[in-house]
Amino acid sequence: MSLGLSLDNKGVWGMKIPDYAKERISTLMQRTESTEEELTEEYEKIFLDKFIQNDPQFKTDEDRLRYASMVLWSRCVSRPPVKEYEVIPIGFSPVRTTRAGDTMSTLFALVRIDNIIVLKRIVFKGELSTKYREITPLAKYNVKLGRFQSGDLIADSRARFENPIRLKLTPQQILEKLEVKHITIEQSSKFPSAVGDDGYVDVTDWKAIRGIIIRASRGKREDESEWGLYVIADETVKDEPKITSDGRYMNPGFTCWVATEMMNYSAESEAYFVGSVHLNKNGEPFMNAYLIVPIYVRQESD
Repeated sequence: MSLGLSLDNKGVWGMKIPDYAKERISTLMQRTESTEEELTEEYEKIFLDKFIQNDPQFKTDEDRLRYASMVLWSRCVSRPPVKEYEVIPIGFSPVRTTRAGDTMSTLFALVRIDNIIVLKRIVFKGELSTKYREITPLAKYNVKLGRFQSGDLIADSRARFENPIRLKLTPQQILEKLEVKHITIEQSSKFPSAVGDDGYVDVTDWKAIRGIIIRASRGKREDESEWGLYVIADETVKDEPKITSDGRYMNPGFTCWVATEMMNYSAESEAYFVGSVHLNKNGEPFMNAYLIVPIYVRQESD
């Protein structure tokens, strides 16, 4: 890889930033409320991308620099405006592939909006989809985020989850603050999460179920994304075990789909499973759990 650049007017990583790129960065600073350092760093990251550095379509570094400046411009002008929010991450859903073929994940956080603390969904897309793994739960961040018309928030390269402030806050206190409804498995079909006018379940309408883990499973989908689930039971589960058509023995229980990163508890551990309750096409309830609050954890060797 040949950079062939002088070190005058250094950028963040020691590159010289061409005058036309600096002009675009100056304009973007006004349009996007991003700092010069943030935009310069992103410009340099684009320039150093493997495609730009190695593809034979680019003959010179000048070609690469001009292309990088155009990519930076196109990315920035298509982004929603950002605003700084005070956020406290409390849960997440894992990376998945959308129908359009893009990867995305969701961070759930307490967010201060107009001096009111509410539960919000923060969306990560593309190369940022795994960013939630680096974020400290139950810590406070001040982060620049965009906002969809739906009210959901979106994180892009301007969202810097830095300098977390650890709080003396427990998951139980969060559930109380959010007034999350506690239900039994038997009640889950009567109290599913709300459905919006668009026909989609409101994934911020959380329910909490206290249950004992019966079994755990995990695997990969066709797109190589991972899935995990816990089957749980409480005292309201009264169904008899079933034998499937292929001879498998199936205990009764309630299905909680979870991120594999949350699967830290063995069978017969007890926990609160917190998330959105859905009904499948047969009217049977299940949960997408975004937070697990352990009560009694049983070790594998116990």
